[in-house]
Amino acid sequence: MLFQNKKFQKIVVGVIAGIMILTMVLSLFAYAVV
Repeated sequence: MLFQNKKFQKIVVGVIAGIMILTMVLSLFAYAVV
């Protein structure tokens, strides 16, 4: 199973964290512009 692989788990966590940070930055930028 893929989820047994630690490397794959780290990649998934990294991608999710990256998306969350990107969303937060974009929302802050949009707030600053408006």
